[in-house]
Amino acid sequence: MSRIVWTTTNYGTENGHVGSRSLFAIEDNSTSGKPSFRLHTDLPVSGVRSWRSTSSERLQAHAETVLADFVASLGAVFPTDTEEA
Repeated sequence: MSRIVWTTTNYGTENGHVGSRSLFAIEDNSTSGKPSFRLHTDLPVSGVRSWRSTSSERLQAHAETVLADFVASLGAVFPTDTEEA
């Protein structure tokens, strides 16, 4: 289940929203027919805050991992699909 809702801007950037907050952005940096995308986040994560890939979909999946790791660093976890609410 995706926790991030992605919307595309008029300029081709994909913004990843969690609730009402835009926490991620994927920019299309493709040139000469070679796909190139960059994901960056405003989350206060340690280390790298920008990642590159040839696939926007891979970066969306990576953003889910970054979000889960950030939430875990706060001492919380997302429930799995098998857990009951």
